Amino acid sequence: MSEVKNLKVIAVSNYDDETMNDSLICDNVNEYYGKIIVDRLNSMYPEGRMFYKLVPQDTKLYVWEP
Repeated sequence: MSEVKNLKVIAVSNYDDETMNDSLICDNVNEYYGKIIVDRLNSMYPEGRMFYKLVPQDTKLYVWEP
């Protein structure tokens, strides 16, 4: 039996704007459902300010500090 990895879906700046914080969209999701969520969000907002991606659970979110 293969080990199921818990992942999280985050939103990052679509235009590399370093003044925008990353946002947590959902936590403890498996790869199958995580890909569905990411694909759906990115298709709904193709020109949006945020880009959604699936990352490992231990990934630190970027926080802008002036």
